[in-house]
Amino acid sequence: MFLSESLAYSKTEEEDYFYNKKPIFSRGYGCAAVWEDVIGHTAKRILTSFVPSKEINGVDAEISKFSGYFSMLKYSESDNKEEIIRELLDLLGDYKIWIERLKSHEYMKDPAYKDIGDNKIKICEENLSRMSEGVNILQTNDKAFYAFIYMNKSLHLSRSMGEYSKSTEENKKFNYYKYNHSFWRPFQIGFVLLNIQGIVYPETPDRNILDLLYFPTGGGKTEAYLGVIAFLLFHRRITKENSAEFEKDGGVTVIVRYTLRLLTTQQRDRMLRLISACEMLRNENTMSFGDKEFSIGFWVGSTVTVNKYADLVESKFNQSYKIENKIKNLKGQILKCPCCGSKLDNASYKLDIINKKFEVFCSNNDCYFNNTHIPVYLIDEDIYKKTPTVIIGTVDKFARITFEEKTNLLFGKRKMECPDCGSMLDAESIKSCTDKGHKIGDKQKQAQPFYPPELILQDELHLITGPLGTIYGSYEMAIDELSKVYENKKVILPKYIASTATIKNADKQITSLYARSMFNQFPSNGHDSDDSYFSLEKSISEHPFREYIGISSPYTSMKTTISRVYAVLLQTAERYKNDPTYKDFIDPFWTLVGYYNSKRELGGAVRLIQDDIPARALILKQRNGDKWARNSLVYDEITSRKNSREIPKVLERLETSFNGDGYPYDVVVATNMIQVGMDVERLGLMAVTGQPKTTAEYIQATSRIGRKTPGLVVTIYNAYRSRDLSHYENFTTYHSHLYRYVEGNSATPFSARSRERSLHAALIAILRGRFDELRDNKIGARAIERLSQEDINEVLRIVKDRVTIVDHNNWEKTLEDIRYFYDEWINLARKHKNLYYHVSSFNRGYKMKTVHRLLKVFGENGVNHEKSTLNSMRNVQKEVGLYLWEE
Repeated sequence: MFLSESLAYSKTEEEDYFYNKKPIFSRGYGCAAVWEDVIGHTAKRILTSFVPSKEINGVDAEISKFSGYFSMLKYSESDNKEEIIRELLDLLGDYKIWIERLKSHEYMKDPAYKDIGDNKIKICEENLSRMSEGVNILQTNDKAFYAFIYMNKSLHLSRSMGEYSKSTEENKKFNYYKYNHSFWRPFQIGFVLLNIQGIVYPETPDRNILDLLYFPTGGGKTEAYLGVIAFLLFHRRITKENSAEFEKDGGVTVIVRYTLRLLTTQQRDRMLRLISACEMLRNENTMSFGDKEFSIGFWVGSTVTVNKYADLVESKFNQSYKIENKIKNLKGQILKCPCCGSKLDNASYKLDIINKKFEVFCSNNDCYFNNTHIPVYLIDEDIYKKTPTVIIGTVDKFARITFEEKTNLLFGKRKMECPDCGSMLDAESIKSCTDKGHKIGDKQKQAQPFYPPELILQDELHLITGPLGTIYGSYEMAIDELSKVYENKKVILPKYIASTATIKNADKQITSLYARSMFNQFPSNGHDSDDSYFSLEKSISEHPFREYIGISSPYTSMKTTISRVYAVLLQTAERYKNDPTYKDFIDPFWTLVGYYNSKRELGGAVRLIQDDIPARALILKQRNGDKWARNSLVYDEITSRKNSREIPKVLERLETSFNGDGYPYDVVVATNMIQVGMDVERLGLMAVTGQPKTTAEYIQATSRIGRKTPGLVVTIYNAYRSRDLSHYENFTTYHSHLYRYVEGNSATPFSARSRERSLHAALIAILRGRFDELRDNKIGARAIERLSQEDINEVLRIVKDRVTIVDHNNWEKTLEDIRYFYDEWINLARKHKNLYYHVSSFNRGYKMKTVHRLLKVFGENGVNHEKSTLNSMRNVQKEVGLYLWEE
């Protein structure tokens, strides 16, 4: 009889209690260890294993007693108010009973755990209180309930669009919206309730809480925060008369940020479908929801979309072939209509470079968006003037707020408005509008500033770490400040929401990035890892989920091991594809996803797919007497080497099933680009080469498979890498407690090196946003002398308040750095009459030294006084060339 580690060593850490039901008994040496006949904290047998396997539990986000509850269709009708409220109260009542059970849990009798348990119960009760207040607001506030109804209408309509798009019926009709096909999961509707008070009553402390949606990958986090977004969009328009100083009919309402290009691509498509549904509903009821369209702007780097229409005009440095590629990139972003799913053809894209207009229409004559454009903007110039309701982009793009005056339009700042030219702030845009004959009083009119963005959402928070997180946290000071509302002597902060499936020390990271001392994780944990009320682990015997297998071969090279593993997996699927017993289960295991930690390793794998693996498949065919060898492999890759317009096509083909139309991929190899955002439900087979750098990456990457059907992950370890060998020897232990081994994240936005890189950039963004005279690129930089000491002290107070929360030990040095930069700026403004924020180093005036600049792009040549400033948060260090000198 063997005792578990926690029992043998009397471990009493919080995580020992949390994972108490998953005891650990042994670790391997040169092999792995597995155990059998486990009863409580004892095991009868411990065995060595050279091909260890461990199946992990799936989670059930449904609560059986609420089956049939929370119907989006039912919740779309205001006549059902009484029943809606009753169902929501039933959920909260049951959650309250669950919390009471926590108080009498056996762990609570242990003095070592009592304080830990009390704190967990307190957090659960706070969540219950906030959700209860959300229900109370829906009962008593008619406008809030109206927004809730339309939130459900939009989600149900967008789901109906999705169902229609997937349908393969020849004579299908768009009547899916009539059917009761979509239901909220309890944690999703709970998360919406949790955030209602902070949206409806922004003056309450609830607004300042950062809510972290923490749920396993594939559980439905996206739908939960889409619900919050839809509620906010409709509520803002319903209450548009409430603000005297700001215009709420229009303007950027939500900023959604992602870290990886692939994640942005797939999430944009989901968001576009929701925003399209919102726009269709708004168009039916402009009295309630205003005249400005609901739209989405895709704000990413110039390698994906276009910054300006001038970039599409042929010149000496912008040849026709470059323009063609840029246009292809633009068209490659939206491939299907969000409403009906029809593929878009060339006629769908209307590009007018002269009049600066790019619109996308559906190719289906019967579609809603055949006569009106799909509400999406892809060119930066359009995004600035049209100020889409939702901005979706990669985090690194926000470094542009220092350089680009027009980015202030995204935060509600504007001077003029024209129905054709949109919102305008800078003199150049206003002049361009006037030159078109749009004169003041005719089309061109003075405009109130838009209400700033009210919700800032960060998906996959765990990726905001290291150098990226450090720089991001510094710029976040500016974004937070530009999004604040100063009205009626009150300061209203934007609401922050984040989501992730893998994170540790979230409170410290959130404080560092967002300076929010109030943080809430939802759903909050109970005493055991298998039950948080809103998610319950499923039994493996009844619901097989995802099995992990470890392979390590010290006697062969990694290439040989990879070739043989891939060949066995591929040829086995070939062997059983026509077997009556297995043929209906082959599709998830037909396409093998190969995951690699670097492009270098992946490049070697491509060569194996071309030569070694097909040759090995022939050997397996002969050895096993198979009819065919799987040696003509259709493969592709998902890496940063792929052009942005090619990635959606690869994702689309990944959806092709074995039994469907067309031939599916045999192998798709990928790097960490797919660890978040690739949601292809049919995939069920993955081979991971080498242990990924972090446990979070490992969990996220392997969660791409086994979503709809059970999945199989084969991890191939390099026996000559100590870290790989350690994970192999501890295979069962590691996979039993996967989430326990997620590493903590770090971000130090006010450290010395970070201040050197980005503090001045955040300061300039704040100053250009707050003071009109500093905004213009040409004259704003030399207007710094006009600021009063009172203005400067106010900005210093803003910085000090933030640094005090984030990094108290560095606030004095931070203010010292700011004062030093401010004094330098003043001296330059006095010395140079033509001081710009930034001009190109190719600018004629700059070359002749008649124009000077305050900033230079990081890595750009310039003079000593110019401050190096990041144009992107992605690359924060210069590359250094290494040369070998031989005598």
